[in-house]
Amino acid sequence: MLETQSDGKLVLSAYHFADPGYWLSKSEGVDLSLVFNHSGFMYIVNSSNVDIYSLTENIPTPVEDYYHRATINDQGTFEQFVHHKKEGNWIRVWRPYDDPCIAYSVCGIYGMCTSPDNEKVTCNCIPGYTHLDHENVSKGCHPETAMNYCAGNFMGNFTVEVMEGADFPSADHADLSRVEKVDLEWCKKSMMDDCYSLAASWVNSTCRKKRMPLWTARNSSSAKGIKALIKVPNNPDIPKPTNKKKFNSRAFLEIGSIISATLVFLFGVAAIYYNPAAQRFIKRK
Repeated sequence: MLETQSDGKLVLSAYHFADPGYWLSKSEGVDLSLVFNHSGFMYIVNSSNVDIYSLTENIPTPVEDYYHRATINDQGTFEQFVHHKKEGNWIRVWRPYDDPCIAYSVCGIYGMCTSPDNEKVTCNCIPGYTHLDHENVSKGCHPETAMNYCAGNFMGNFTVEVMEGADFPSADHADLSRVEKVDLEWCKKSMMDDCYSLAASWVNSTCRKKRMPLWTARNSSSAKGIKALIKVPNNPDIPKPTNKKKFNSRAFLEIGSIISATLVFLFGVAAIYYNPAAQRFIKRK
């Protein structure tokens, strides 16, 4: 979602009013508007139509030889493109950030966004989770096994997996806790001792425990130098549902049809038998 906030900042957000936005422009003021003019440039103007913040910096010339468009793609990235009117392909000339995984919920809840080249996005699940819909991985993931880490029989029945160059970013106020000047092992042990903590990130000697659910997990260029920690069950001995015989609806319908036809036949015979005309005929015999 693209909109202008009351403070004048242009914001990209995944949900209306539900998140602080994953990109904010540096514009400030009131009554600001986004303009995409005939010259192919995008910029923000104030109520006096004065350009106060430019988005597009360079576009090919002459401008009239190109088609121009600005769109938000299915990964939530706002981009501007040009296409020569006689040849070539669409060429991107601007986007607000390089890492496409910066956008929130690209891969859904508990999904891990990966983009090694800052172009193509791959959606996997964080360790211990599996896709809700393998045909549409952007819907997110769910736990392979439901566990209550605070229950006595599950205490210690897990490992803490560390992922290099990964993160579960969130605003500072959204972290479950934050402890500075600690090493990775301290962060890992703190997670193991805290049954309410399922994930954390460690960067610049700071351990940030995360609130659940996780919906901004990424393994991309913007997470360089960060280590992500996640609790993963150790194949817990949980009873699995027994296989039940499948209900054969086709056979049920066929049997129902036969019974219905039989009842109709019997009712028809009874109606004919008790008909007055039929009774007189029977008495004559």
